[in-house]
Amino acid sequence: MKKGLKKIGLGLVAVGLSIVLLLIGAIPSHATPGEEKVVKIGHDTALTGPLASTYLYGHYGTADIISYLNREFDIDEAVVPKGVLAVRRFYEEEEIKLEQVWYDTTAVSMSKSLIAFKRFVVAGVVGELICTTTPCEVLTPSFQREEIPAIFVIGLTPPMITQPIRWVISMYAGVGPEVATFMNWIKGNWTEERSPRIGCMGYDHASALEAIAATEELAPKMGFEYVGREVTPTVVIDTSTEWLRMAAKNPDWIYVPTCGSTLVTMVKDAARLEIQGREIGLCSGAWGIDEIVMRPMGKDAEGWYVIRPHPSTVETDVLLTRFSFELAKKGPHHLKPPEDAPSHYRAGLVFFATWGEAVKLAIEKVGYENLSGRAVRDALVSIRDYDIGVGPLITITEERPYVFSGMKMYQVREGGIWPITDWLPYAYHYPELTKGK
Repeated sequence: MKKGLKKIGLGLVAVGLSIVLLLIGAIPSHATPGEEKVVKIGHDTALTGPLASTYLYGHYGTADIISYLNREFDIDEAVVPKGVLAVRRFYEEEEIKLEQVWYDTTAVSMSKSLIAFKRFVVAGVVGELICTTTPCEVLTPSFQREEIPAIFVIGLTPPMITQPIRWVISMYAGVGPEVATFMNWIKGNWTEERSPRIGCMGYDHASALEAIAATEELAPKMGFEYVGREVTPTVVIDTSTEWLRMAAKNPDWIYVPTCGSTLVTMVKDAARLEIQGREIGLCSGAWGIDEIVMRPMGKDAEGWYVIRPHPSTVETDVLLTRFSFELAKKGPHHLKPPEDAPSHYRAGLVFFATWGEAVKLAIEKVGYENLSGRAVRDALVSIRDYDIGVGPLITITEERPYVFSGMKMYQVREGGIWPITDWLPYAYHYPELTKGK
């Protein structure tokens, strides 16, 4: 009899433990009872490696805007964009904080990016910010399978476009649209009777190869003569051969989708070889020349063009620029603007400001306790007229899964990156975005 009672008692304990474990498993990792309300976003970042000179200050921007949204310091509200201020007030009322779970993948290590993603899944993130093209393309099926949305810091490429709904939201419409928009600007300013001649020169990286392929495909459709491509190693100490081969083809313009230390080498080699002196225009891509990489370039960067959506340091008439200066001074890194708040710092700020808005919208719809990657993804593509103080308001949809609705042309002059156009609409969109519509 005692043995029977003992077995029944042990059975009841086992059932009770099973129920408790099931209940615990049903509670999201960010909603443990009695703990601080925290929403985690993963960040595949580059603090070391050949591209860190480009992305390091982008990482600073993400960290500083999170600290601001978490109420760790205050900024005069007169310089805070309306959308960002609304997000901060919402988190304050709901007593919620954002947490950046970051992992340094160096931007060129596929294995580290895979490990980072698995760590983010275990950590319970509801989204990931990812800083480079190849890992984003490879991980896109994983984002879709695990239902964890990603914001990609550059432009879409076709492998990132999932069907029937989007799991990758990019900074701008895409690498192909970037190239097409640049070429459209050239055509708008072209005065000769012949067609402009264009070539593309980049490093051996997915984003650059996409830009090269886009240039080759779109040039004849847009009335250009395509003269060819040059591809350098991702890490290189001399690009003279590539520059001389490209210059020998007599292009009017060379598009250079490269960043980091490789871009520094390219710019200095182009100056030494007097490529611009041959009446050849040189243009850097959206994540190329900024105020940080210009330091080692010095005067060699003078005259280069840049196309991108985020404002430069000299654009103090733009609210986002003024806000970024105050954020840099008061943020945890205590940077000294404008020198330490370059263009890419503002890009990093925008990434996590966008995450902040998406998480806010998701919580308003499903509640903190029910927050999930799927809910945040749905919120991302429901963002409408979000004001971050940069001009066009941000609207994201399934058909336009990107943050900025256009780009500007800039030119390096007297040590500054000066805008030479207003916002330019994208001259091309990937047909995959309207597939099945």
